[in-house]
Amino acid sequence: MPKAQRTGHTVALGVDWGVNTLLSAGAARLHDNGRIAALGAGAQFRAPGVLAKQYRLRRISERLHAKTDQYTRLADTAL
Repeated sequence: MPKAQRTGHTVALGVDWGVNTLLSAGAARLHDNGRIAALGAGAQFRAPGVLAKQYRLRRISERLHAKTDQYTRLADTAL
């Protein structure tokens, strides 16, 4: 397989790892006149199980940070 060139590409693929949608992807083409056009409507991959776990872990993390802040305030000797 030949090595990929750094310039001259006219098609690009963008992928985003999101909070509500696990993965979103879309492709675009650069035309000779400088116009950029989307290729299709793009795609989304949603994984309810993974997102539910991510949401649960975020909630637990926020709760632990709040407890740590509370214990830090209680341990403050200036009070």
